[in-house]
Amino acid sequence: MKNLRAIVFTLLIVGVACTKDEVTTNQNQVRFDYSTSGSVQIEVTAPAALAGASFDLYTADPDSGGKLLTRAALNGQGVYQNELILSSNISRVWLESR
Repeated sequence: MKNLRAIVFTLLIVGVACTKDEVTTNQNQVRFDYSTSGSVQIEVTAPAALAGASFDLYTADPDSGGKLLTRAALNGQGVYQNELILSSNISRVWLESR
């Protein structure tokens, strides 16, 4: 009788342990591509007294080898907005007034 109880108890544990659970997956999959460049929105804002001032944007300090990205100027309100295509390894840009 003890063996019968042990067998029933074992089957009960195995039956409970093997229940099928519904698994949900994340439908928002991350998209990855091998791009080496991307579009970045650049905005420079200065006091209106500096409206029309020209400046250069570099990949880093030009005295340390930074490369010129673009030459630009602030508009009449002291704002510059543009979209640049930058290499994916650039995380900051260097602004130098002219």
